[in-house]
Amino acid sequence: MGVQGPPRDVGPCFVYFNGTSVGETHGGVQFRYALQSTEVHEDSKGVEPVDDILIGATCEVDVEMTRMAIARLAEVTPGASGSGTAGNIMLVKQVVGQSQYNNARKLVLKPIVNGVASADTTEWITVFRAAPTPAYELPYTVTDQRTYKVTFKAYRVLAGANAGKLWKMGA
Repeated sequence: MGVQGPPRDVGPCFVYFNGTSVGETHGGVQFRYALQSTEVHEDSKGVEPVDDILIGATCEVDVEMTRMAIARLAEVTPGASGSGTAGNIMLVKQVVGQSQYNNARKLVLKPIVNGVASADTTEWITVFRAAPTPAYELPYTVTDQRTYKVTFKAYRVLAGANAGKLWKMGA
């Protein structure tokens, strides 16, 4: 039996949100996962901790999208409505009190190999429930390319086969 190699160490990826490609990126995609803990202290041991207790984890994916179609941009902008086929307009309303968990969908990162998405599912990263939070800063200059930054924040699955899970790597 062969030994499975590590996931690709270098290279860009395609990003799929709710089963649809978000389109081209520029500036890379950044996946972050970190465990959170809190220290346990005992007076008789002084100021250094005697243990750390895990209290959760955070998982986020930053995506710098470019050359955006309005329909794709609307899909990752809470409070947006519009389509690239109906007048080519996106309207964004103020969003207050809306659950980000309810906006969360599956997010999949697939390495690009020879110009196409890798078909090898062992190389994919899947975030089961990720909600988009846009932070658009669009330069209108001669030399700066406009990108649309969206941070996808992971939420643990509440029910079903993946209950309690945030993300997975591989098939």
